[in-house]
Amino acid sequence: MTWDHTAVTCLILSVLSPASAPVSPSAVSLDLDIMCPIPHTDLMQLLTSFLLVFLVADGPENTLLTISPSKHEHVKGSDVQMFCSAVSSPDASFQWFVNENPLPDTGPELRLMSVQTHQSGSYSCQTFNSKTLRYETSQPLALSVIGESEKGFTFQWWNQNTLHTAAN
Repeated sequence: MTWDHTAVTCLILSVLSPASAPVSPSAVSLDLDIMCPIPHTDLMQLLTSFLLVFLVADGPENTLLTISPSKHEHVKGSDVQMFCSAVSSPDASFQWFVNENPLPDTGPELRLMSVQTHQSGSYSCQTFNSKTLRYETSQPLALSVIGESEKGFTFQWWNQNTLHTAAN
């Protein structure tokens, strides 16, 4: 198959310009010497690379934070896992926050082993797509760690970023 370089230029320009603004090859100056004939294999590689980046990069969207076990209060010393997910292409990277302060943890899972009462707070995750350069932050999720005291139980919970404590 042979390619007419004018037709190829028009094809590339039609992909790059809106349908309402047709562009003539002679009216555009590109850094690449696109007006000269391009070998078939180079052209296909160029178009494939362009179209893959153009069509595939998307997101992140629908960033969701879940907790396991899914209950309102977690007993001091128990293990808690949080999971962050998002629709993103390419895959998103992750950053975790507690009370809007960044944590050193990255990745889609946050494991809190043997949780302590001081770890109670409002957790969220932020997703980032390196191709679209977009961020999205999940809705915050409250983690309440309750502990035992010598006289009974001490309950702690977070409400609107305020720690409340009640003793039994």
